Amino acid sequence: MLELATAGARGIEDDRGWVTVGPRTPVRVDFLMRDLARPEAGEIMRFRVEAERAAGRVTARSAIESFTVKDSGVGGLVPVANRRLIGFSAYQAFMERFAAMVQADDIYSVVSFTSGR
Repeated sequence: MLELATAGARGIEDDRGWVTVGPRTPVRVDFLMRDLARPEAGEIMRFRVEAERAAGRVTARSAIESFTVKDSGVGGLVPVANRRLIGFSAYQAFMERFAAMVQADDIYSVVSFTSGR
């Protein structure tokens, strides 16, 4: 599962950055994006994919660990109004590709997305 996630990250980008593979353990791989428009800003998003094996099946989960918002609030606090995550379109493209790769690898797999939006 983690091999598919790593392969799925190749070539994923949006107008602000691209997905790169970060640290990896036997059950988790981290991904990060840096700001192309402002390299001095550094990392704009970090997310992970974790895999768990139990009862003859493998479950993979992804979660965004850190992010930057467009027009962020004072002191880095996110105002109550809806804000757009910088790099989110690249994250979505990654998730769509990862899901397609999982389904291509196992036609009986079940893929679902849950979003906080």
